[in-house]
Amino acid sequence: MRDTFRTVLRRATHDDHERVDHMLSQLDITDHGGFGQFLGIHSTCFQAMRDATPEPSIAHAALSDMLLRIGQDLEKLSESAIVGEVPTLAPVDPLALDYVLEGSRLGTRVLKTQWMETADACVTQADRYFSMVTDAGRWREVCETLSAIDPQSPRANAITADTRALFEMFHTVSKARIRPADACPRRAPDA
Repeated sequence: MRDTFRTVLRRATHDDHERVDHMLSQLDITDHGGFGQFLGIHSTCFQAMRDATPEPSIAHAALSDMLLRIGQDLEKLSESAIVGEVPTLAPVDPLALDYVLEGSRLGTRVLKTQWMETADACVTQADRYFSMVTDAGRWREVCETLSAIDPQSPRANAITADTRALFEMFHTVSKARIRPADACPRRAPDA
């Protein structure tokens, strides 16, 4: 049985996704500074994605809602100036954008558990981003649409390249923005 394009895409972008996850995992989102950096990086990248998204669309509306929520959280953290210069994306296939966007929304549900462990009252009050409701049906819809694409088609190649470019943007913004003081302290190796 031949792999669907969704499977091919996941495999082709695995390392790119891992690089982003590794970079962001350095931030302690239970800490005021780490959470502010996390939100600032997402705000910068989501703004670039929204700017590249046609209006009206589900992705444009979702990104607008996420940006509003992040802005409210940054305001509660008194970190509104943390959002950096927004990169300009080349035209992006809407399915590549949906794949990264809906995947990040699923990831947010996982990170919420970690965020809830905070002892910082300010971080607890900045709850708009982590309180959004995610439509799991949207992820399934994106996956089904991707699976229907011929993995050997020019569109499949374009979606793969665009998905990798989106992950690269997240990595580049994260690498430039993570301050050493916001990174999680590394445990010393056991003697």
